[in-house]
Amino acid sequence: MDIVMCGLIKEDEIEKCLAKSDKTTIETHNKSIYENLNILKERISINDDALLENLKKVIKYHDYGKANLKFQQKLEKRKSEEILFHHLISPLFYLISNSNSTLKDEDKINIYAIIRHHNRQLELIESLKLDFIDNSLRKALKAVFEDIKDLINIPKNDYDKYINAYLTALISSDYLKQKYFKNLVLTTGFLIRLDHAASGGLEVEEKPITEDRKELLKRALGITDFRPFQKKFGIERKQNYQAIVADTGMGKTGLSVLWSNRKKFYILPNRASVNAMYETLKHIYGENKVGLLHSTSLFNLLENYEDDMSVLKQFDQTRVLSKPVTVCTADQLFTAAFNMPGYEKIYATLSYSDVVIDEIQGFQPQQIIPMLKQIKETKELGTRYLIITATLPDIIAKRLNEYGFCVIDNDIDTVDNIKRHKIRIENKKIEDLSDEILQKFKTNKKILIVTNTVKKAQELYQSLLTNMLLTEKEKHRINILHSRFIWKDRQEKEKNVLDETKQDGDGVYINKDGCIWVCTQLVEASLDIDFDYLFTEAATADSLIQRMGRVWRHRKKDYKGDENIIIATDVEYKVYEKILVEKSVELIQEAIIENSNYLYSKNKREIVKILYSEEKLTEWGSKYLDEWKKFENAINSGWNFILEENAQKAFRDVMTIELIPSNFKDEVIDIYNSFKDFINQINSDANISDRGKKTQKRLEKLKKLKSIQEYKVPVPIYLVNPNVSSKKINCSKPIEWLDKDYAIGFLHENYEYNKVLGLTGKSLALEEDNIL
Repeated sequence: MDIVMCGLIKEDEIEKCLAKSDKTTIETHNKSIYENLNILKERISINDDALLENLKKVIKYHDYGKANLKFQQKLEKRKSEEILFHHLISPLFYLISNSNSTLKDEDKINIYAIIRHHNRQLELIESLKLDFIDNSLRKALKAVFEDIKDLINIPKNDYDKYINAYLTALISSDYLKQKYFKNLVLTTGFLIRLDHAASGGLEVEEKPITEDRKELLKRALGITDFRPFQKKFGIERKQNYQAIVADTGMGKTGLSVLWSNRKKFYILPNRASVNAMYETLKHIYGENKVGLLHSTSLFNLLENYEDDMSVLKQFDQTRVLSKPVTVCTADQLFTAAFNMPGYEKIYATLSYSDVVIDEIQGFQPQQIIPMLKQIKETKELGTRYLIITATLPDIIAKRLNEYGFCVIDNDIDTVDNIKRHKIRIENKKIEDLSDEILQKFKTNKKILIVTNTVKKAQELYQSLLTNMLLTEKEKHRINILHSRFIWKDRQEKEKNVLDETKQDGDGVYINKDGCIWVCTQLVEASLDIDFDYLFTEAATADSLIQRMGRVWRHRKKDYKGDENIIIATDVEYKVYEKILVEKSVELIQEAIIENSNYLYSKNKREIVKILYSEEKLTEWGSKYLDEWKKFENAINSGWNFILEENAQKAFRDVMTIELIPSNFKDEVIDIYNSFKDFINQINSDANISDRGKKTQKRLEKLKKLKSIQEYKVPVPIYLVNPNVSSKKINCSKPIEWLDKDYAIGFLHENYEYNKVLGLTGKSLALEEDNIL
């Protein structure tokens, strides 16, 4: 790593300074990063010499800011308050060392990367523009020179020259993004990844999978040939950018294996689907080749490998994006579209990756729009995409066509020809169908009810339980499931619904008893369940078709009974736009009249295509297009718009926070006190520097945190915005934090929780149009 220095900084002294509290020096830390750079260069074949040279430069200087006196005093546990964070000081050393008062664009890119390699204190980075109002940053930088004066060889009257160069580089970020987007993203993103990996003693990139994908799939599935669908789009007509509309049961997972031959990310709408796919892909690619990534993935892994310390290493490798295959939820990958500080890490990784998006029809529009933006941006960096979906709205298909995708929506090998769904439309409220529901239940049928809101699900569930004709045993077979349960309760419910609908290879239920599950849209794309009947509130066609997919799902023969899908059209329009629901019902009605009330696969595709065509949306006067365009404009306006109150509604299903209902406070405080005692014990252990012992202690710590995690419930972030809560429930402090560092906080008691029903009362009144 021979970088020529100008003798204006005292490198030897700087590199002997501490980088971490464990006595790691800047020199030792940088050495680890350079080693990881060699690994990255070899494993992803970086052939861009200019990029490599820039990476060597930014690696050298990225932590030099830690050499400032106050940071060193802090690491030595001497009380000291930093003037600026180290990543905001490091560019000064870069500038001084290269004697740059007149900046080239390459230098500006490197300074951007050094500043952005830490994304803590985001608001500070973004507010640096305030300098031009009150000179606060200029004053801070001048003060910093006093802390680093013994490490540099420049006269005091040159300080302003370097400060001016620094500030010039800082305000160039928009210009740099426009002109050098790829260089900016790769330099910054790779620095972040290299730094994270070296700090954790991890490999920045694991060895890629080199085995032939066809052989891997044959061996895992015990087959000698592939399905026509898989051969056509995974081997014969494989495209780098393709969106395929295909029915369930076509072999989509196998297609994804044949299609991808690089580093791979497999995206699904929710954690339940991700967990199931993780197990499937592990079987195909190998135990240690696949990573699991979502907000509670570590706790999921601990559930299955409780005493296996290697699970921590596997998780850490996944977290730094080094696994050959990663299965994750969209929020782990696609929130980078908002370009929040640190997004460059994701984009740089995607530049040499294949991304599979499965069940895109299961995402909400406010999730799909950022995904489309990120697809467009990362495609230019080199990302390849395979999108697989049961239905594809025309508005999305048009965008994908614009981005150069091959959209396949009517191929014979993508169609399931089994008659699965026979429809009846009732102009009634869903509760008015209770007698029919209970009659079928009493004949041991398995019945799924889907409502549009949590509140309606709770009311209907309670109404069914009070029916005088039910025995106590029968009441125990009526259940409710939605997303506003604490994790412990929700996991138990999800396990129960899977057990009750489990089938043998011929599609025959193993448990013969009837059951009723009252659910919300949560079940549309989360659980692989198969019921006899669906009773559902009317919704938009895409949601209704998803709900239908939970009935007669795995059977291999035509359904020949009475109607197994009953749609109640008398609904409140709190969730879905009225005109879109009405048109959805009309389109379904038209399709089934011609087909003896059956709704075929081709009908479903056509209905969704028509419903979300720009022509029809305009003709019907729908607000959908306006909302779509408004949201597209918003995400292009800068990441910090997501903090604004008017953005809260759009993000309610994307941005959530996990908190503990107040009625579990005593239990959680007991667990937390035990946890803190354990932490104190670790801190006082003189031998904790031993790596094996360190890992064991971390495993024990995580088990205790997992016990606390089980009491958390996901809550839309806008609900706990003090501006909202003070107006709605007269409470300006919606969260009582027990420990912010570990994200342990209690919901105010007005957010009521009931073990049977989940979040209730005032929290639901706030969340009127919650669809999960």
